[in-house]
Amino acid sequence: MLRQATVIALLIGVCAFLFSWFRTEDDRVLIQGKNNTVLFVTNEHPGFYNVHISAVYSLLEKHPQIEIHYASFPKVEKRVQQISSLAAKRGSTAKDVAFYPLTGLGYVDTVEKFLGNQTFTTHRPGLSAGDHFAKYMGTYIAPWSAEEYWILYESCDRLIDEIDPAVIIIDTFFGPAVDAARDRRRLHALITPNILSDLLPAKQPAWTLFWKYPALGSGFPYPVPWSLIPANVYINFKIIRGMLHLPSVAAKRKFLGKKGIKKPIDFMGLYRPDVPWLTQTLPGAHLPLVIIPRNVTLTGPINLAGLEERTSAARELLDWIKKPTVLISLGSGFKYVEYQVRVMLEAMQNVLEETEVQVLWKMDKLEPFDDQFVKAAMRESAGRLRIEKWLDVEPPTLLQDGNIVAFVHHGGAGSYHDSIEGGVPQIILPQWADLYDFAQLVENLKIGVWGCRATSPHWTAECIQQAVLSLLKDSPAASLMTRNAASFGELARKSVGRDVAAREVARLAASGHS
Repeated sequence: MLRQATVIALLIGVCAFLFSWFRTEDDRVLIQGKNNTVLFVTNEHPGFYNVHISAVYSLLEKHPQIEIHYASFPKVEKRVQQISSLAAKRGSTAKDVAFYPLTGLGYVDTVEKFLGNQTFTTHRPGLSAGDHFAKYMGTYIAPWSAEEYWILYESCDRLIDEIDPAVIIIDTFFGPAVDAARDRRRLHALITPNILSDLLPAKQPAWTLFWKYPALGSGFPYPVPWSLIPANVYINFKIIRGMLHLPSVAAKRKFLGKKGIKKPIDFMGLYRPDVPWLTQTLPGAHLPLVIIPRNVTLTGPINLAGLEERTSAARELLDWIKKPTVLISLGSGFKYVEYQVRVMLEAMQNVLEETEVQVLWKMDKLEPFDDQFVKAAMRESAGRLRIEKWLDVEPPTLLQDGNIVAFVHHGGAGSYHDSIEGGVPQIILPQWADLYDFAQLVENLKIGVWGCRATSPHWTAECIQQAVLSLLKDSPAASLMTRNAASFGELARKSVGRDVAAREVARLAASGHS
């Protein structure tokens, strides 16, 4: 459920723009904080915080004058310490990042407590997307109880008072921190892993949200064909109706309002033109947009490519992929059930028989099962099939190595952008929410394939094999996808996304008092 909740949480960001016409700007004078001081506040899951951690590293490396404070849940502390230590080893003169543990559960852990594991959120693309979102909207928007939300708000409020930051950098889906920053009248900015065209359809002209841009989770092409416009309108209607009828959220707002929060859980007002938004979108690697607000910065992919510690295990893996390799990694939280392992394994065995490539597959189990058939397949592959529970080198680095010829992933924003930066064609096996939209997007841009479209969210060995071979076999279509992907990679690597994000954060941090 971890990665699934991360993906579905995109809905909050989309609706922030969708309802932005109800918003009124906050014209109160901002309180200046201490110059060159920044406070990051994020949730507990890599799908949320990877972009923030990456920006932190670049701040340490290129803007050592910035004093960095980081508040999140205890499980994030080790990662923050690793980044701080890595920067120091590479010559940074910045102070170590100060970490502040928050009490309670983060967004993803809280959603998991209510909704269970990843199988719960799986749905087909199209009309069922609207039904799914509408049913569980209240949980996705504000999973914490009113009391839990208040405790997190108080923690953020206290840290703002103690640290006095010039700017607060907030995870888009951490409502208590957003409320605290706004109640304190503090300069703040939002960094999101999500793509620009997922967030801005509601800002485009002539109500194109309903008739031109595919609804969230629909998987419809762009522009939406005339035959699918009624279904597109229906999905958006279900989402809007769900957003407007949230008795559980209303009760939480009432409680929090009495505690003194001015506009608690104000997802309709999340987007404001006076608040900087940073998205890891690469210009052109999204659906066409007529309007891009001035407060939105397109940084390009934000990750830590090339920065892993070169342990002996990491060096060995990098040596192993010096041959043409298909990389399979369905996100940091995805876990396989037995039938999925059997289907993927059969598909990859057939790919190995028909090509000269090798396969690196990141695979972890959702539940125990006898995997002797997996071990037998690895032995029979003559070293061309490698299956790991965890990769000693992260996908962004592997994808920029130059020997990954195809990347099979789930369609998450992070994986999509990592592949864009690596210039590698993509095969997407989506199962829920905006994963379907990314699967359609790679086909729109002609940089990849939606695998198993007819059976999504389920797979067959035949459709996975067909998708992979469509990129590996010599054909005009495969050559075009390879060239297009390489062109995006060249563009992305001209300006490192984490450096662009850090530069903007440093600029904001320099606005404080001395």
